[in-house]
Amino acid sequence: MINEIGHIGASCFLQVIGARLVSIGCTQEVSFEMEKKDTATIEELTKFANEKEQKVIELSSSLKQKNAELAGVKSLQLSTEEELKKLKVENQQLGARVKELETELYKADDRDLLCRSRIFSYRNNNFVVSIVLNQQTIPTSKI
Repeated sequence: MINEIGHIGASCFLQVIGARLVSIGCTQEVSFEMEKKDTATIEELTKFANEKEQKVIELSSSLKQKNAELAGVKSLQLSTEEELKKLKVENQQLGARVKELETELYKADDRDLLCRSRIFSYRNNNFVVSIVLNQQTIPTSKI
């Protein structure tokens, strides 16, 4: 074959084959570099995904804890509301009882007006008879 194409043809053929080998070598280097970059990117993404997954687990456990606390606070609020309702009812009952007792006291005051304590005070050389009712002095007459 070398006799047919000659030395110049063989050397051109070898140059073409050499160029193709160099091209294949460069392509292999580029492919290897891209593979390295892809591997590094995959490692970064895996690390990032693991960090996010860990964060999700932490937040989930925190959320469960907060939900448990919220349930406790809600039950405490409900029991406090029930207690408040009971206290309001008791307060109304006590208020009604106070009104009943005041009514009984006023009736007793009317009947017992003469039995109350008397206070004598001296004014302008005259005696004034006073009856004490509910910490108020009511003058009745001069003696």
